Amino acid sequence: PVPQEPRQATAATQPIPRGDAFVPQSIAIAPEGFALVNGGKIFTPFWTDREVPIKPAFSGGANWPPSSYDAAAPVTLFDIELNGVPRKGLAHAGKTGWVYLLDRTNGTPLVGIDEQPVPQEPRQGTAATQPYPRGDAFIPQQIDIAPEGTMLVNGGKIFTPFWTTPVLMKPGPPGGVNWPPSSYDATNGYLFVCAADRIWSYLAQEVTAERPVEGAGYIAGGIGGFHMTSLGVFAAVDVRTNELVWQQHWSSPCYSGSLATAGGLVFVGRSDGRLTALNSATGLQLWEFQTGAGMNSPATSFEHHGKQYVVAYSAGNQCAGSARGDSLWLLGLDGALEPVPPAGSLMTFSPGSAGPADADAGATVYTTACLACHGEQGEGGHGGGPTLQAMKSTAVVLQVVSEGRNAMPAFGSGTLTTQQIRDVATYVSERLAK
Repeated sequence: PVPQEPRQATAATQPIPRGDAFVPQSIAIAPEGFALVNGGKIFTPFWTDREVPIKPAFSGGANWPPSSYDAAAPVTLFDIELNGVPRKGLAHAGKTGWVYLLDRTNGTPLVGIDEQPVPQEPRQGTAATQPYPRGDAFIPQQIDIAPEGTMLVNGGKIFTPFWTTPVLMKPGPPGGVNWPPSSYDATNGYLFVCAADRIWSYLAQEVTAERPVEGAGYIAGGIGGFHMTSLGVFAAVDVRTNELVWQQHWSSPCYSGSLATAGGLVFVGRSDGRLTALNSATGLQLWEFQTGAGMNSPATSFEHHGKQYVVAYSAGNQCAGSARGDSLWLLGLDGALEPVPPAGSLMTFSPGSAGPADADAGATVYTTACLACHGEQGEGGHGGGPTLQAMKSTAVVLQVVSEGRNAMPAFGSGTLTTQQIRDVATYVSERLAK
């Protein structure tokens, strides 16, 4: 259900005396001076008391199924000529799987956004229509084949409403595009987008009048990644038409920012530690370099004494589940450094290789490594992890944490120590399981 009033104030704005602010929003109630946009839909544009125009921000509005299609990724600003007219553009790659292209001087669509009717669920207070950008989606927005043992509702399409019976749908709360920033090639007008392709399960839950504990997380509904492989998508979109130039499926989620260069390259990292360089016109890989930890940060480039360099930070990412590290790489055409080995190979958990279990220490490990995906109480969270509240067997949890399962990475590949795995498995099975 969608509350008419916020449970708690969660946002603030700062008036800007000069210039414009472009701020993606992740809240259901607009702060003063902002217009809410439900994946591109402007609800109520208005002005601040100082008459400083604030451009519409992307967000889930007050009347939307709680599918967590908030606007997490930063916007990309670009200048381009359309139909012989210079335009100042703004691009936002959304969790919905669309790129929203606006004129950043007035907030109007550059290519076009059409309101289309969508299925309704009165108990959710769903909007009658949703904005569909003209052009192509960069990820699948429906489920082509039902997973074994399930029945699809509305083909598992985006904006399918749901209630207390779980409904499968694409895309999910992480998108589409979650936090990784896109990059833009000004030479050919291409926007490069890094996204996830995964089936998700949604259901509504009763909202109680009890106020959440101060500082605690709260999710009004049940969401979780369905137990099938999660794929990645890296794609190039022509901002003149919002159509795909090329699109690639990866065998694991894409969770890295990218860097486009004037030389026709686009650099993008991989969760397995590789920094790769692709041909920006075709998407074909030209080069790779193993950094030894999750290469999830966007690279950057600069010139020094007439030479171009690329800088990349390799440290891993909690939401990507990639191996941790702390290395900064400076790369050039005349560089002599050799790639390092990939993150440690998968280890089989051995009870004798860890000391006695410490559930309190496991709680700390859970907070840093598991909470984002599985929720504060193991109920399932926005990161896509399923509920853990039925995981009563410590042995089973040990195996899953160590070896991974479906879209969950293997934390026994060097991400966690054997002691940390034992501690967090004990915490899950003894304190979270019901």
